[in-house]
Amino acid sequence: VAASRTDRFQVPNVDAQQALGIDDRETGDDTFTNVTWLHSSESGWVLTVSPYFHRNKQRYIGSPNDPLITQDDRTSNYMGAYASWARTATKYTIRVGTDSFVEHDNSSFGLTETIGARQSVTQRQTLWSSVAATFVEGTWRTTNWLALNGGYRYERFGGSLIEHGNSPRVGAAISVAKGGVIRASYSGYYEHPPTSTISGPLLEFALNQGFGFLPVHGEHDHVLELGFATTIHGWTLDVTGYRNQVDKLADHDVLGNSNLLLPLSIAHGRVRAFESTLRSPVVAKRLQVHYAFAYQVAEGRGAVTGGMTDFAPPATGYFFLDHDQRVTFNSGASLDLPRAFWLSGNLNVGSGFLLGDGPDHLPAHVTGDLALGHSFGKNVKLRVAATNITNKQYLTGFQNSFAGTHWAAPREVSVQLRVKFHY
Repeated sequence: VAASRTDRFQVPNVDAQQALGIDDRETGDDTFTNVTWLHSSESGWVLTVSPYFHRNKQRYIGSPNDPLITQDDRTSNYMGAYASWARTATKYTIRVGTDSFVEHDNSSFGLTETIGARQSVTQRQTLWSSVAATFVEGTWRTTNWLALNGGYRYERFGGSLIEHGNSPRVGAAISVAKGGVIRASYSGYYEHPPTSTISGPLLEFALNQGFGFLPVHGEHDHVLELGFATTIHGWTLDVTGYRNQVDKLADHDVLGNSNLLLPLSIAHGRVRAFESTLRSPVVAKRLQVHYAFAYQVAEGRGAVTGGMTDFAPPATGYFFLDHDQRVTFNSGASLDLPRAFWLSGNLNVGSGFLLGDGPDHLPAHVTGDLALGHSFGKNVKLRVAATNITNKQYLTGFQNSFAGTHWAAPREVSVQLRVKFHY
């Protein structure tokens, strides 16, 4: 499998920056390839080995009219492998394996003042890091109405610092009358910190500007989830509630109003959410409808524990995070048409992201997506899709301490041709 893409972005301005003629740009190139070798046996076990290589290059090009010109050129190369051994039997499944890689970062970061003291600093870094992870997971169906599952993942991160992370997981699913399933679980997750750090002249510049810097550590999540799913006359309904308590919450601090985000961590965070999905059976052999609804509150608490920032949260209590959007709803349908054509559409509604640092939120937004496809026999399919078809312009953040100001993506049109070869 191989994939490659390139992106070119304009960084949005607020009114004051537009008046100055600021025109920051960002470019990105990404290439990924992997090879998978899989071997199975008649006794039910499967061995999978998949080495991979990933190259990512990002460049931020600051405008010469910017009071603080930012230049960032970063190339990251990842090389690693995923390997697992799994066995499936009548009452249980078990999987053990590893997912490990090494990363090489080569970055050049520069800041130039065009007003005031007119300081200029540049820092180049070449860094290595590694992630070595092992895991074991399994499911055991004790009776025809009770299934237990669990797992454990150990991870070692080595980079600007060395950390060890543990991710346990345990859950149960209970079958109830008329095709319903009640499920409950606890999951722990460890997310390793970023490789990059700042030092030398860039750190000195930050200190002179009144910033401080602390090492960024990995995030630890503790998720409790309770859900119910059922099927009624072919309609599938799923409702879920969960609560995520976070230690060393991974976030970011935006540099000015750029699209350049510096890693940052907050002492604690929490996400509380309720989600619901509904999917219909195929009606009249042609039509299928669905919806997805979510209500979420995302908050942080405590001091900044890592990264470069001058943001000071409230001394006590919670504050809203930049991605706090209370209500998200989308509903759509797909319709099979004559002559091997099909049509699908989706309506997307959001109640609005955080305005500044809150507690107020931005206005709600509504967008629509549309796709049309055609099958040329069994092996060739053509698809034309448009997202945000009315080209709705709305903010996903405005002058937030963590994320700055960002606009949603404009109308995007894509064409996809899929060919399935005989195998």
